[in-house]
Amino acid sequence: MRLLAALLAAVSFGVGTGLLTGAVTPAGPSRVASRLRSRLPRMGIRTLAPALGAGSCALIVAASAPVLFAGAAVAWTGFRRVRAKRLLQVRAAVREAWPDGLRHIVAAIRSGSSITTALEDLASAGPEPLRRLLGPFGNRIRMLGVVGALEAVRAEAADATTDRVVEVLVLAHERGGSIVPIILDDLADATAGDLLVAEEIRTSVLEQQLNARIVFVVPWVLLGLLTVRPGPYREFYTSRPGLAVLALGALASMGGAALVSRLGRKPVEPRVLGEASR
Repeated sequence: MRLLAALLAAVSFGVGTGLLTGAVTPAGPSRVASRLRSRLPRMGIRTLAPALGAGSCALIVAASAPVLFAGAAVAWTGFRRVRAKRLLQVRAAVREAWPDGLRHIVAAIRSGSSITTALEDLASAGPEPLRRLLGPFGNRIRMLGVVGALEAVRAEAADATTDRVVEVLVLAHERGGSIVPIILDDLADATAGDLLVAEEIRTSVLEQQLNARIVFVVPWVLLGLLTVRPGPYREFYTSRPGLAVLALGALASMGGAALVSRLGRKPVEPRVLGEASR
């Protein structure tokens, strides 16, 4: 789609530039051009260039505007898809890093550190995805307090797993007590279990998607084998009725593939404890 839009834009620009410079003349019989040249002086136009220039400008605008609009729409759609994919990858990395991060906090608390110090240490020496998420956590604590800093992390992550972790960390900071390491350790185990289940679901969905793609590809491979040699199949599918059948089959295959892909899409876990639910 992007290549087609770029080619159309290049052709439109080249044709329009050729018309303006005179390198390309309008299509049509030479007699028409001769008659135009003979009648233009009567209309007050000495040469053909001004008329062609005005017409060429209108042609460039008319031909390029839809192409440029389509190219811009394709580029914007591609940018949004890349951005969404990148965001999903970042959130997945943060979810996978939370079990190790929670165990890091538990180890720091059991060694005598406060939960505030443990969080600051996690922001500087924890797993890489959590270091990027927490950022300068010490500065956030000084400006917003521990609870405010955790709420800022929750809003930035916008993920259901981070919502649960932040909620427990806020309660642990406010209540404290010797039971905090036990609760955080259990949360780390539960988060790791959730990640394992999510991985099993993702593997199962991927297997089904591969099977569905094979189902859509096999008929076309078989058709190619049947028509690779001269014979009745090749004669039919190179005729107009055969081409119509191929077009309808291609449309049905693309529609079915899109439907299967949409039905097999893994839903995103809703944020029960996040800002989106409040």
